[in-house]
Amino acid sequence: MRVLFAFGSQLLTEGINAILAKLFKNTSSFYLSSFVDLEKKLEEQPWDLLIVDADQGFPFTDAILSLVNSRYDELKTLFVYEKLDQKSLLAYRKGLRGCFSKYDNRENIELAFKTVLSGQIYVPQSIILNIICEGHVFTNLEHQVNLLSLKEKELLYFLGKGNRMKEITQLMNLAPSTLSTHKNRIMRKMSLHSTQEFNSFLKAYAETLK
Repeated sequence: MRVLFAFGSQLLTEGINAILAKLFKNTSSFYLSSFVDLEKKLEEQPWDLLIVDADQGFPFTDAILSLVNSRYDELKTLFVYEKLDQKSLLAYRKGLRGCFSKYDNRENIELAFKTVLSGQIYVPQSIILNIICEGHVFTNLEHQVNLLSLKEKELLYFLGKGNRMKEITQLMNLAPSTLSTHKNRIMRKMSLHSTQEFNSFLKAYAETLK
């Protein structure tokens, strides 16, 4: 297995690499300290796993996820954070496959690797609690929004910016009934079955507009 580390700390990289080596045979890794060179390094050979120091990599994290999702479908990506919070939850909505904290125990880190490398999404317990509070989780939000028509995207944008439906009828020059139809289509395409789920989705989408 070929692992690429995009990390600010080589010491932490060595610790994580030691865990990987015990979990998986024939593991080879490369340490990359510059996020600017990441795209070039990804093109040099096929990698199985990309591990990113998300704190050091900010504000490149969104660009990293976009690059991986658009050009390296088979590449599994894990982010490592100082603290798991709203920032890490937002990364899931942009296509992140898994993450863990720099202070996580070995058992959780191993579970994160095994889950992501098996093709599933790994969500730490602390983030699950966040999801439960919000009522819904949305991963790869950008891909989901791309399923919408131009008018549906425009309506969603205005709603995400906090405009009310009455205001949007004037902004889009459409009848209220037409807007309601667009909203219903958005809910259907996003598999949202209630007003609560739609509001949770809208909250997640609004975060991407900031």
